[in-house]
Amino acid sequence: MYKMDPRAKLLSVMLITIVVFIVDKLSVFVLLVLFLIFIRFIMLRARVSSFKTKYLLNLSLLAAFIILIQTFFGNGLIFGLMIVCRVFSLMLIFPVFTQTTPPYELAAGLNALGFPYRIAFIITTAFNQVPHFAGEARLIMDAQKLRGLNVYDSPFFFGRFKAYAGICLPLVLSAMRKAQVSSIAMDSRAFGVHNTRTWLDKPKMKPRDYLFILGCCIFAALLLVSNYVDFNF
Repeated sequence: MYKMDPRAKLLSVMLITIVVFIVDKLSVFVLLVLFLIFIRFIMLRARVSSFKTKYLLNLSLLAAFIILIQTFFGNGLIFGLMIVCRVFSLMLIFPVFTQTTPPYELAAGLNALGFPYRIAFIITTAFNQVPHFAGEARLIMDAQKLRGLNVYDSPFFFGRFKAYAGICLPLVLSAMRKAQVSSIAMDSRAFGVHNTRTWLDKPKMKPRDYLFILGCCIFAALLLVSNYVDFNF
């Protein structure tokens, strides 16, 4: 996955995402989730970061909440299960792309697909800021705990919600400060003065990339056929 062209991974993720929003059969959703879990297992063997136990527990609680709401107040149990499968599919497919594609390769791949390099820079900058803000949030939480504010482990939801709301203001100020520094650095280097730019490592599609895209297209076609065709034997 690391050695594949970013365009192949991006196109495949877009294709599977479209299929996720088209499919409306529970059996097809189950097949899709099992396939994505298998891909996730391959990533685990490649030592890519996986879901932690606490994160899986939170996902299970979210799934149970959605199923209960849909069962008693919505469109039924089957519809709730399909919503859960759709959410899990999206949460399984995007790490396959984001955790195996460095930001520089992502920007080069988007530019090779025809996106302006300014747009590619904005997208890759957003991906880069996610781990930064996660670390900043943990730092703020540790600082607040050292000052006696230890309500993050509160069993009450509203108590934890109030505590997390206090993190927003420092994060927003940090984001504004970082955006100002980045803009000054970009202006000092005349970023965007040219319509095109050169790349040190320009991505090149290889036969395995075409085979990967073809395999995803065949898999998506099989899912759509299974979704719209009733096989009565």
